[in-house]
Amino acid sequence: RVPLIIYSPMLKSTATFSGSCSHADVLPSLAALLNRNYGIDIPETHSWVGQGLDVSKEYQNERTIQLNLHSFQFPVFIHNDHFVYAHDVYRMTGYASFELEKDKTVARDIMDRYQNYKFVNNYSIAKDRIVR
Repeated sequence: RVPLIIYSPMLKSTATFSGSCSHADVLPSLAALLNRNYGIDIPETHSWVGQGLDVSKEYQNERTIQLNLHSFQFPVFIHNDHFVYAHDVYRMTGYASFELEKDKTVARDIMDRYQNYKFVNNYSIAKDRIVR
């Protein structure tokens, strides 16, 4: 959990959001804000991988978040309520609680998504292609 604080004298109230986000989600949200409030054009083709900040009041994770792909000390890939750590798939059961995924079909699906992301990431780096 990394706090993000946005300040403006034009804000009329404070709010706390509990949805899952990553640092990659900040840029798409700022771009949308600049587009909506100031008419700044945002190109349809872009190189960011974030989806925008999840401003849910209740905890949820309905996104894929890529982390350090080569770490054996931390989770490396999050998809919805699952994450990959080392060579195993875990299901998040609440804030800071999790368990090994017992359903082999679900675990295989998450691992396949992780391997697909790694392939695209490695291709992008090798070919110097980050624009979708």
